[in-house]
Amino acid sequence: MKEATEVITTVHVLGPGALGLLWAAKLSSRQTIRLLGRQEGISTLRFSLQEGDIVYRMALPYLPVSSLVPQNETIKTVLVFTKSEDTLPALQSLQPYLTPSAMIVLFQNGIGSHLAVAEAFPDCVVFAAVTTEGANRRDPLSVVHAGRGITRVGALFPERVRAADLADCVALLKGSDLKIEPVVDIRKSLWTKLAINCAINPFTAILSCPNGEITESDLFRSLWPTLKAELVELLGLAGYPVPANELEASVMDVVQRTAHNRSSMLQDRLAGRRTEIDAINGFAWRTLAEKRRPHAANLQLCQMVKELNLDLV
Repeated sequence: MKEATEVITTVHVLGPGALGLLWAAKLSSRQTIRLLGRQEGISTLRFSLQEGDIVYRMALPYLPVSSLVPQNETIKTVLVFTKSEDTLPALQSLQPYLTPSAMIVLFQNGIGSHLAVAEAFPDCVVFAAVTTEGANRRDPLSVVHAGRGITRVGALFPERVRAADLADCVALLKGSDLKIEPVVDIRKSLWTKLAINCAINPFTAILSCPNGEITESDLFRSLWPTLKAELVELLGLAGYPVPANELEASVMDVVQRTAHNRSSMLQDRLAGRRTEIDAINGFAWRTLAEKRRPHAANLQLCQMVKELNLDLV
């Protein structure tokens, strides 16, 4: 059987933000990459990728989504790095260009947008990727690979996907030379990451600090006991029960390992962009509220981030 890197000739990367450009750059030595975004008037996106002391100069083909022509563009494989709430509309705009069984790999935070995509594209092969790779932008054309991590990938609905499809997806992603791990139940990874994001990201945005500093704040100390209880409840509702002390240990481990990292929510705040608070703590409190479970801490954090007046419409 041929490797996926020999079979797939073009990979489209939808959403050329920091993480999207990191993956595009890392895959470009083995795949033909085409970036898809909103910016008009360019056919090539030039940017730099810094890894340690080395800076790579990149120039990748770029297509504005609004300028695609169905008969000239066919999308068989698309890696999606848009914000959670933009994911479904962005993919729906690409629907005329997707092949009937296109492979869609979702890198979003949260889980709500993943389920919406899987429902809207039942014939496509939909995978979710949960990554701890760190990437940020110093400016619009400069990406820093801020920290090495691991990317877990699996099918949202394994019954819809052949083992060969997952093998092809893993082989494709391994072409990046980043660490890839296939998992049978990616939903567990998605829910776990959601809980950890709920515990870290809003505090970094509110306090304007890197991950490692949140636990020293009065805000974290006062809210964490209640928030922890709500997140334990959330994971139980999702079917992935975890003891409170185990969840706390996982959160603190991430805080320590990423102590110098700036969360995506903090990066959005500093750049004046809309945050993903609705897909993280917002999704958590709504899910808990629907089941009449306590949700005050998640709701408070959601409101506090929105009150920063930087969640743009």
